Amino acid sequence: MADFSNAFVNQFNSNVIHLSQQKVAKLSPYCMKKTQKSELEFFDRVDSGDMQPKIGRNSDVVYTDLDWSKRAVSLEPFTKATLIDEEDKVQTLINPESEYVSAFVKAAARQNDDTFIKAALGDVIVGKQGATSNLAFLTAQKMASFDGTSIIGSGLTLKTLIAIQEKFGLDEVEEGDCHFAYSPKQKSNMLNISEVTSADYAAVKALVNGEIDTFMGFKFISTNRLPVTAASVTYNHLNGSVGAGSGTFPAAARRCIVWKKDGMLMTTGISQMSKITQIPEKHYAWQIYLKLMIGAVRLEDDKVIEVLVKE
Repeated sequence: MADFSNAFVNQFNSNVIHLSQQKVAKLSPYCMKKTQKSELEFFDRVDSGDMQPKIGRNSDVVYTDLDWSKRAVSLEPFTKATLIDEEDKVQTLINPESEYVSAFVKAAARQNDDTFIKAALGDVIVGKQGATSNLAFLTAQKMASFDGTSIIGSGLTLKTLIAIQEKFGLDEVEEGDCHFAYSPKQKSNMLNISEVTSADYAAVKALVNGEIDTFMGFKFISTNRLPVTAASVTYNHLNGSVGAGSGTFPAAARRCIVWKKDGMLMTTGISQMSKITQIPEKHYAWQIYLKLMIGAVRLEDDKVIEVLVKE
């Protein structure tokens, strides 16, 4: 019998498979956008003011000042780079440069969302010179998911969604352009909401299946990049308010974000500058380089709510 073993060859596919990852920005597209040309840029805010009654004929005018405040955005640079030796290119069937650039662009998209999340839940720079920082995210803007019974936290509930809408209404936040960032676990929670009608259940099922993305006035966005709490949190199990009450939300609760589009601002100094160059000092290896310079700020506290959800 003829021996063909010496004729066997190894075959390699020239296609490159990118492993599972978040490939596009999910949260950052849903906010105000501005180009920034300075390291630190301030944005003026003016508070509301009520009318004053006129007391009697020919009475003096009563003057009232409006409260002005500033919030600043600080640009932060991010880079990603790698080297490809000429020998690497010779020994492979693929041209790796374009694949690296594609992977870097996906990383930049994730960085946009990370910057958005950090600004939404973090401190804000205030003051004329930006020398001071605001307190941490206001407790009044935090809510724990509640079902009215459990005192050890709960998954996302209909009562919580209704309470969020009520809070926006009490704070005179206009309706529309409301977004809800949650993790895949909360998608499962919504299918277990027992209070919804059959019509509502159909809508929730369509949401979880990805057929729609809105429910009860919220545009739901699923992401795995939301942080979790480091410690337990005291809350009121009857209304979800955080800071006092007989309930204790456990650590590692998911920190979901609900926000209005005009409550968040992202600025761009450099938008995905990519370069492929040869580096003489590295034996003329090819450097794949991408740079991003972005910033974000929570413009108005009343328009951003942190929702703790048990997972």
